Amino acid sequence: MKYLKQIIGIIAILLIGIFVGKIVFQDTHEHTEEELAADGSIEWTCSMHPQIRQKQPGDCPICGMDLIKASEVSETGNSNTFSMTKNAMVLANIETLKVGESEMNSEDASKTVFGKIQIAEDLEETQPAHYSGRIEKLYINYLGQKVNKHDKIAEVYSPELLVAQKEFLKVAENKEKQPDLYKAVYNKLKLWKLTDKQIQQIESSKKIMDYIPIYAHVSGIVTEQMVKDGDHIMDGKAIFKVANLEKVWAVMDVYESDISKFKVGDKMKINTKAYPNENFEGEITFIHPTVDKLKKTVKVRLELNNKKGFWKPEMLVNANLLPSKETIPEEEIIIPKTAVLWTGKRSIVYVKTKDAQPHFELKEVIVAPYSENSYKVHQGLNPDDQVVVSGTFTVDAAAQLQGKKSMMKLSAKQDLEQSEKESLNLLVDDYLKIVDNLVKGNEKEVNILVKKTKEESDRILKQNKNEKIKDLLKNVNHQFHIFANQTSLEGHRKVFNNLTNSMVALVEKVSLDRKLNVFHCPMANSNEGGNWINDKSEVLNPYFGDAMLSCGTLENELN
Repeated sequence: MKYLKQIIGIIAILLIGIFVGKIVFQDTHEHTEEELAADGSIEWTCSMHPQIRQKQPGDCPICGMDLIKASEVSETGNSNTFSMTKNAMVLANIETLKVGESEMNSEDASKTVFGKIQIAEDLEETQPAHYSGRIEKLYINYLGQKVNKHDKIAEVYSPELLVAQKEFLKVAENKEKQPDLYKAVYNKLKLWKLTDKQIQQIESSKKIMDYIPIYAHVSGIVTEQMVKDGDHIMDGKAIFKVANLEKVWAVMDVYESDISKFKVGDKMKINTKAYPNENFEGEITFIHPTVDKLKKTVKVRLELNNKKGFWKPEMLVNANLLPSKETIPEEEIIIPKTAVLWTGKRSIVYVKTKDAQPHFELKEVIVAPYSENSYKVHQGLNPDDQVVVSGTFTVDAAAQLQGKKSMMKLSAKQDLEQSEKESLNLLVDDYLKIVDNLVKGNEKEVNILVKKTKEESDRILKQNKNEKIKDLLKNVNHQFHIFANQTSLEGHRKVFNNLTNSMVALVEKVSLDRKLNVFHCPMANSNEGGNWINDKSEVLNPYFGDAMLSCGTLENELN
């Protein structure tokens, strides 16, 4: 009993000691935190919004994220360089890629060119008329019709053949006495492409054919039809054209600056929106010896097997040189288009530094289109730089919030008076309505809107007092006048890119308090490419409408 009481006493003393020690140490920790907070040694900030600074932990008043200690966010004195926490990078889905890594030099980043399927000219033939007359019955009724050699294609009434038949019958009565004359008249009918069977039938029946059958001397698919029932034909003029489509050409436009990359015999991978899940391969068989003086491109021709009938003439295609050591020289720096932000004519990228803490630096670069999804960098990057390729706008926003150099600071937008802003917004609204009706192919409505918008542009230019945007307004006004002078939907679409670019230059320079997106279609304007502005995020192509409604990519965001 005595020992039991001693054991209980010892246990009680130990429990009291543990309890007192816990209180003492906890009080000391809390006391230290309070003291540090009181003298300003600890500040709390948001990893996504570093301008937030508080003396106590809690939630960010902007995004609601848990605040972190400011000491955990590294600072840098470089005006172009700023930091982001690893947590913020994960939340913003920011990805970087080292210049020169295999992903950049992959097949997708190889030189992409655009063109269309054409009939192989060496397999195209014409069915001409061999005498003059009137078509009484035409058996070739539609494009795409299959024609075989010796098929009857028409019946023709020809006064000159009536005379020739009468002459032949008269000579045939005395062919024994005048064999040379008979032979000459007989051959005359043959030169008009009458068959031996037809001529012998005339001679044996001693009857003139009022309507002469015409038989095809070519085979193929009808690609062009020049006449219809009741039309008059003339000696030597074409009736229709046919082509053998078992072999076709893919004719691609290559910029003269890139032509050195292409050689006869090179293999190319070919894609088309008609068969998005299939890849085709072709070989370069001909490179045109001259440069198009307007487009500054060279025609490169591929021959494609078409026995299965996949390829249709005028079908739009794009092609990539298949990977080879010569496809992308090692000294070239190629980056994805997603890495580049545009501030008017200037372009920038964000490069991740090699520090342990994630730091980013803004760099201005000079780039040129390299493929559908990439740019070639002429100046501004080094081969081992690690560029931001996803979440670029988020990185730029972080730079703005931390007061660092950013795309927005480079843009230097002009502040406008409220009346000026309202006028320009009306102009933008009219432009967006034009875009909408180009998408729908509504030519009548486009013509109505163009007239109204041209007058609106004239008025705004006349009332403008802001010298800093005067030249931009003049250009917009000039392009609206050119646009208004077009008389067809096709004509409007041909000059629409110039109008859009003038609008982009203006909107980039001013603050209109609205979000606008700039889209790009590489196949517009005969594969020269074309831009358009929309306030929607969906790709709605005004250059092709329903034919290629989703052709295009989001290139930039304005305001």
